[in-house]
Amino acid sequence: MPVFTFEVTSENGVAVDVAALPSRKAAWCYVEFLASQLKSKRGARITVKDEAGGILIHAGAATALASIGWCADAACPLKAKPKPAD
Repeated sequence: MPVFTFEVTSENGVAVDVAALPSRKAAWCYVEFLASQLKSKRGARITVKDEAGGILIHAGAATALASIGWCADAACPLKAKPKPAD
């Protein structure tokens, strides 16, 4: 399983996380998750590197959050669930 390094740069500094994920698609889903967890998204950037240190993804938090809505995966745990009617 490939190992990805996630660097989150925000007004609070830089945070790094390393995760073994099954694919690049899974890495993008993790970028969306990280963006959703930021307290302040203003100016935040997320960079994903592969095992060789090559940059695979470099995106702003706002872009990552917007892409959740575009995702075609209806089972995506990040998508807001519709509220049941009373």
